[in-house]
Amino acid sequence: MNFRLLVFSLFLLNSSCSLVPSSSEDIKVYIDVKNPTQFKQNLIESFLLSSTPPTSYSGFNCFGVNIMGPGIKDIDDKEDTASILSNLYSGSSYCSYPGVTSKPLTGTGSNTIELVVPAGKSRIIQYVGITDSGGTVCSSSQSIGENKNDTGASYYEVGRTITDLFTETAVNITNAYDTASNQSNRQLNCNSSSCPTSTLYDNQITNGSYSDYNAVYYLAQSFSPSNAITLSFVAVKLKNTSTSTTMKMELYSDVSGSPGSAISTSDTQNVINSASYMDYSFTFSTNNTISGGSTYWIALSKSTPAGDPALSWEGAVGDPFPSGAAKSYGGSVWTPLTTGFDFYFKIYACE
Repeated sequence: MNFRLLVFSLFLLNSSCSLVPSSSEDIKVYIDVKNPTQFKQNLIESFLLSSTPPTSYSGFNCFGVNIMGPGIKDIDDKEDTASILSNLYSGSSYCSYPGVTSKPLTGTGSNTIELVVPAGKSRIIQYVGITDSGGTVCSSSQSIGENKNDTGASYYEVGRTITDLFTETAVNITNAYDTASNQSNRQLNCNSSSCPTSTLYDNQITNGSYSDYNAVYYLAQSFSPSNAITLSFVAVKLKNTSTSTTMKMELYSDVSGSPGSAISTSDTQNVINSASYMDYSFTFSTNNTISGGSTYWIALSKSTPAGDPALSWEGAVGDPFPSGAAKSYGGSVWTPLTTGFDFYFKIYACE
């Protein structure tokens, strides 16, 4: 097991102060980066409370640092981490999970902390403002993710950055909170689902193969729910070795063993450049209740229809999902992929 010491300097900047941080807001973060396969964490608290936010940065009782990303698990090793990360990358949500978290910081003077983070790409680093009416978080010696006794505390994103953590890195985080038009939206609150969401299908594939978008417009996977469901979101693994591109997922009926008519369309997600497969999720909010006993297809497409060999969806041969099939569409007909190939996907739904 290889370890190396990463010195990571993090500054919270007032937006009016250009690139010169206020001396009262300087934070030095020393991070011990280790092999991601050896990473393990034990967090026991989530950001679920709702409250009235302070009007400015100075109104928070204390602060903290929260780091998330692929391979950084949340408190309960929840299934919806992919959805949370996908929405954070696209900037469509502040819903977060406690990943690697610091102890509470006062926001004044010099604060030095040490965090253990797996090396990797696209780490989301949040500077978190905390309101703590009960006084149980800001005075605690535990990290803001480990503290179970946080009644009366709420968490807000003051600023964030997304960066790769492999070598010594310096990152600036700007105070975006004071100028935000709706500060309440910056709460790290994920407790907004209208119904309990469970994993309907979990076609977990590891060390699989893939199918790319070279000369095809769509890639699709079939599934057949036993009961009627309300589709919430679908998680997949994508890799893009070129420039960022937007993608969407469509839900199709089945006609003679291929996608037929489009039933519903997901939100769009920005698939960023990455040398490895990353988790993305696509949320369905309309026309997303489907019947049991019928076959449906989930199909992924790019914002531009041209083929793209740099973009791929992970899957595997060996028929890992026996009740489904994978196909591609090149502009005229749906074509089966290699015999026994299925894509990686997780379907989350309310039954």
